[in-house]
Amino acid sequence: MSRHLVRINAPKTWKIPKKRFTFITKPRGSHAAKMGLPLLVVLRDILRYVRNSREAKKLLNSEDILVDGNKTKDIKRGVGLFDILSIPRIKENYRIYTNKQGKIDLQRTPQAGIKPCKIIGKTLVNGKVQLNLYDGNNILADNSYKVGDTIVLEIPTKRIINHFKLEKDSVVYITGGKHLGYTGQVESVSGNKVICKSEDELLIIPKRYAFILGKNNSIINI
Repeated sequence: MSRHLVRINAPKTWKIPKKRFTFITKPRGSHAAKMGLPLLVVLRDILRYVRNSREAKKLLNSEDILVDGNKTKDIKRGVGLFDILSIPRIKENYRIYTNKQGKIDLQRTPQAGIKPCKIIGKTLVNGKVQLNLYDGNNILADNSYKVGDTIVLEIPTKRIINHFKLEKDSVVYITGGKHLGYTGQVESVSGNKVICKSEDELLIIPKRYAFILGKNNSIINI
């Protein structure tokens, strides 16, 4: 399998110049391509901390670059929705998100110690409940959590510190469709549809696109 992707075929969510070069690095990891970027692209094309892959490798080998509180030296490491990218030496922390133009972007954040994670599945492992999270991580917990709920993890310990259900007045972030990147407050949930209010407009979205960020107010700033 090719390690690179033709730029012009890159996901529309990638905030990159499409015609500057022919190829671009593929992300490695569990984030879906349209919801994540390789670390090289983040450092070079968005933050502009480096000019090429050689400088990116040198930066990662000489500095503490953290993703969700863990050091990484892999320039192909995929970083995606709500991941935290930290550069301790310059005291900068960024949260990955998708803006209202549908592009993956970074936002400086003082909330580097928390990360909301949507539960996309549950399995039994040696008699214990394992929550399968949208970012590819798995965590053992009790059976009180449901698929579609959001848990809030402490970074980097991955300790659950909060839990939100999809219900009236929940704040949701929309992860797909023409309203990708918008937030709204839930008016009602009916079957597989969620009706939410966003900027004085009522939106009807599939439940799978609803990523809960809190009750009445979002737990993170985006």
